[in-house]
Amino acid sequence: MNAKNLFRTSAALLAAALTLILSGCGPEETDTPEEKPVKEYLDLLDAYERGLIFTGADNSANAVVLHFEDEADLNIPNSQLRVHDHTASAAPVVSLNSDGIWQIDGSLTGIRSSDDDDRNSLPVYVFYDKLTLHIYISNGSRIAFPHRKPKSIPTVRLYTDGKALIRDKENYVNGSLRVEDPACIYSADTLYEGRMRIRGRGNSTWGMPKKPYKIKLDEKASLLGMPKDKEWCLLANYSDKTLLRNITAMEVSRILDMAWTPRMRSVDVYLNDEYLGCYTLSEHKKVASKRVDIDTDAGDIYLEIEENQDEPRCFWTGMGVPIMFSDPDEPSDEVFSGTVRYFEDFEAALRSADFADSGKGYAAYIDVDSFVNYYIIQELVKNVDGNLRKSSFLTKSPGGKLVMYHVWDFDLALGNCDYFDAAVGNGYTGFFIKDYGSWGKNWGWYPRLFQDPAFVKKVQERWKEVLPQLKAVPDFIDAQRTLLYGAEDRNFERWDILKIYVWPNAKVLGTYAAELNYLKSFYNGRLNWLNTNIMALGTY
Repeated sequence: MNAKNLFRTSAALLAAALTLILSGCGPEETDTPEEKPVKEYLDLLDAYERGLIFTGADNSANAVVLHFEDEADLNIPNSQLRVHDHTASAAPVVSLNSDGIWQIDGSLTGIRSSDDDDRNSLPVYVFYDKLTLHIYISNGSRIAFPHRKPKSIPTVRLYTDGKALIRDKENYVNGSLRVEDPACIYSADTLYEGRMRIRGRGNSTWGMPKKPYKIKLDEKASLLGMPKDKEWCLLANYSDKTLLRNITAMEVSRILDMAWTPRMRSVDVYLNDEYLGCYTLSEHKKVASKRVDIDTDAGDIYLEIEENQDEPRCFWTGMGVPIMFSDPDEPSDEVFSGTVRYFEDFEAALRSADFADSGKGYAAYIDVDSFVNYYIIQELVKNVDGNLRKSSFLTKSPGGKLVMYHVWDFDLALGNCDYFDAAVGNGYTGFFIKDYGSWGKNWGWYPRLFQDPAFVKKVQERWKEVLPQLKAVPDFIDAQRTLLYGAEDRNFERWDILKIYVWPNAKVLGTYAAELNYLKSFYNGRLNWLNTNIMALGTY
């Protein structure tokens, strides 16, 4: 929103009885009001005089929360003091007219110039841009909060031998890797250097201009505080203009306590000294003691639900769920046929008249709690791929049940997909995972599971248990955004896409700040809608 429109939609000020005329204002001048400065303004002066470092803000319809380093937040009701967000637009021109009345971009405020000191004067205009909070005061003072240069996110530098090109997803290219974290954001290690191999990765994302990559180190190493391993991913997040949807979804996964939640870090990436953009460095999904912790030597299997079936052994279940063997990727005929038969028996039980019976029904075949956790994650972020169609992962031990082990791939979630069925829509309302399988409405595992009151009750109980933590996710988003500070500017200078459609964006908002606000608004709306509607299912 530009400054002109911003001023038309909100008052610049503050005192309960004071109205700033920024839209449709007439030429009349008003006398200086008698009101004293409001408490919120004085709280800001206290914060400034103590030298607090302003680190950011969150806006809502009724208030703004100002964040300061190592201090409690300040909550400023809009009815008391209007604090404007200028992170994505130019700050206004604040000036005196010839009659001594303060004006903002030429519009009269009704506040007369004052000779009083800061505490007895009235604030004319309060706004923030990036990490600086500004206050114009009627006595002519202008306060700008001190700020420190934020810590830069780590840098990943990739070097291919002979500057060889990374041409495809099949062939590795030899090279070296350097990971720099001089500010020790993630661990005490400031530098890692080692040999590697690198190739492309992803399905639709590999076809985008900003490429994702798979890295395999020659030796196991801990990167940015994550457990040692050889295999890592660099997620490009080209379609996700917040650069944070995958990281946000993993925070939801952590809250739901999935068996494994991939750890992720925001990083700047350079390839042969060419800046590629802001990426997410992630643990690669694989069987390992600190990742998918199963024993394949003892017969455990790791399965992926993925309709783009690119592993040697794959099949579709009778209820439309595409299954691939990830580890082992080429199981014996006995293991393969036994797994197919297990899914057939599970789905037969799920479709039977006794499907809700704990001994004869679906619960004899699946770890129900893991299916509940998976449901809440995918439904909350309204993931277009989450209806047992793509990027979902199960494990099974001999004699054991199917476990929904972890989740993956959320760049098209949280309001960022324009190809939902029209009846579903991309908005934050409406059930998706509950009602739609990969073959359409009322078809598939979850539509049937929700016909069991016991399963519904488990979902409701789990939802109530995790709701307080889920309410804190917007704070997590803000913390991640603060960590990115500056990286998003570099990324969108390299990839000038904020004002254009990138498949499959549901909205094109034009600025990073607008993208981030949309993400948080979608999440909050979805959380509130589900809180009402999940608890309204059946009788609880």
